[in-house]
Amino acid sequence: TVTIVDTTDNQTPPPSEVNIPASEEGNTPPPEEGNTPPPEEGNTPPPEEDKTTLSHGTLQLVANSYHANEDDGSIIMTVNRTRGSDGAVSLTYSIEEDTALVNQDYTAVHSEELHWEDGETETKSFSVNLINDNSVEKTERLKVTLSKPIGGAVLGNNAQVYIQIQDDDSSLSLSQSTYEVSEDDSIVMITSTRKGSTSKAVSVKYMTSDDTAKADRDYKATSGTLAWSIGDKNDQAIMVRLLPNESLNNENRQFKFSLNQVSDNAELGTLSEAVVIISSNLCELAEIGPSIGCSLIIDNNEEMPALSNVTIGATGIVVGVTLGGTIQNQGEIRDTTLLPDAKITGGVISGPTSGDPNKPAKLSNVTITADASLEHVIIGDGSYVSPGAKLGIGVRFEDNSSIPQSIDLSELLGRYPTTIFGQKAIKLADDFLYPSAIGGIFGAINGLPQLNNFGFALTQDSELGYLMLDLDLLRIAVLPMQIKQSSNKQMIRDLSMGLYVDSTHKITFITHTGREVIAHPVIQAPDALNKILQIANLNEATMLENGNLKILINDGAYIMTRAASYALEVAMGTPLGVIGITANSLSFVFEDQTGHYRLQPIFPAAAEPEALYALSQNETDIVLKADGQMRLKINGYVYEGLFDYLVTTGHMPTTKAQILDIGDINGDGSKDYRINYPNGDSQIVFGK
Repeated sequence: TVTIVDTTDNQTPPPSEVNIPASEEGNTPPPEEGNTPPPEEGNTPPPEEDKTTLSHGTLQLVANSYHANEDDGSIIMTVNRTRGSDGAVSLTYSIEEDTALVNQDYTAVHSEELHWEDGETETKSFSVNLINDNSVEKTERLKVTLSKPIGGAVLGNNAQVYIQIQDDDSSLSLSQSTYEVSEDDSIVMITSTRKGSTSKAVSVKYMTSDDTAKADRDYKATSGTLAWSIGDKNDQAIMVRLLPNESLNNENRQFKFSLNQVSDNAELGTLSEAVVIISSNLCELAEIGPSIGCSLIIDNNEEMPALSNVTIGATGIVVGVTLGGTIQNQGEIRDTTLLPDAKITGGVISGPTSGDPNKPAKLSNVTITADASLEHVIIGDGSYVSPGAKLGIGVRFEDNSSIPQSIDLSELLGRYPTTIFGQKAIKLADDFLYPSAIGGIFGAINGLPQLNNFGFALTQDSELGYLMLDLDLLRIAVLPMQIKQSSNKQMIRDLSMGLYVDSTHKITFITHTGREVIAHPVIQAPDALNKILQIANLNEATMLENGNLKILINDGAYIMTRAASYALEVAMGTPLGVIGITANSLSFVFEDQTGHYRLQPIFPAAAEPEALYALSQNETDIVLKADGQMRLKINGYVYEGLFDYLVTTGHMPTTKAQILDIGDINGDGSKDYRINYPNGDSQIVFGK
């Protein structure tokens, strides 16, 4: 449910309901008894219809069934008067338990009356207040009854209906209370389940805690948050790293794993804590040799030669060692330096692992854990990269099928050294595959049909790294900030390949090999803008991950903007600096590297776009545009307008964004709004 606060005397229109139209037919009572003369012989006309009852009207609910979510707060019941309006009439309505219980699922409603005056046909309404608890329940229902019509009116077919109350709560728990592992194992997988409703996004925090097993000695302390999106009921697994046994203690050890701090609309299940028992299987520390079957742990301060051409058995764990040659691995390699052209086949790779920049090591048929961080290695066939693993500079893949999908691969290719408002552009001249294709990802981008078919070719600025395209007097520039893999197919020949521009002018390039490069509009002369801000005694701008620019004014306010994706060449005499085109439109005039003057619009932007997207029920309900315009639909009500540049801070935090009606504060005849973001920031939207 979205909280919308109206600070004027106007009432916010209630949420629209989808109801089943009521039947027009009423239950007509039989005619009054009386002495009716017999019909005359001959042609007898048909009897006249008795319209006495119908003239007073038929009273009934507008729908024959109602549905509500538990967290809707209330549901509005509407009664119609049709087929007549003569005389004053009334009826009584009542709410009764069915499977829904009073004061547990809904608030008690005493029998009340609805009245219509003579000639009145307006609908009458009453509300049923629902109670939102955190208990996981089945769908329940309650009964609404209309009775005792007075004044000659009759009840229609929809005089008794049911309200179905859909529970929106989930139960989050662990799948079992005890997990047993051997100290030779490198991980333990713990599973969390979701039961009940999936109508809301829910989350729960998890953490490990010591018992006889100690964090960073026997296991890796682990904590985080599990999140389920709307409709997601799949189990989720959490991996806890087990550390090599460094003592001669043969006793079993154990630690705890617990769930806590569930989100709204969820509760902890009965099984929220589990015990992980580590069974002792200690063996003597292996001597250095061609075969390693136990734990070989080298302290960072110890000096020892590199191990080459060794076999690590299923129970072997090698930590802190330099490896070279050919390594056959059935166990685990952790915190390792790899010599030039080293080859590792099989087993588990964890912790920091780095190869040689010029002759990277090759990893084949390995499992790379979530706590691994890799540099200068080639990931070969049959390898699996766990979500959460950090892939750094110099990591390459033999085949697209080995590239993990939908995780950040931005650091693999390196970045330009010069920062633009705190961000560095990704180098695109190379590719993830080894060996790289000619031209790298940059060449694949210029081969996209939207560019190649029209003879367009992007260039990448040699100093700042942003992508440029000159079209007569117009220069388009975007900063490549993120790369991920969109498909594991070696070549993509469907509609997913191409260049996509969203409403904020964020550009997504998807190449024929599935590289997905995300770029945002960027100020084309960042140093010049920062000098202007410095002269105005303002802080330097900061470019956020979503591409917006944040300029801090003081501890209580900041400016939120977004650069246009283009800059237009203008006359040489145009004043340099930031100028106001209109009351709510700024532009930046600068001199480019070739001595030409250019004008680049700087638009206002949402302070926290993610909070606004969270208010919408589907993607079409919200549009945030590059020029600072917004359109947001909530419960059938549409908010439209232009963001203000100014954002104030220090307001009361909220669980979700709130939109307040603040009247026409700029005098343009349109209603304006204030958005209060969950973090306590506040921003005005000028209505249109």
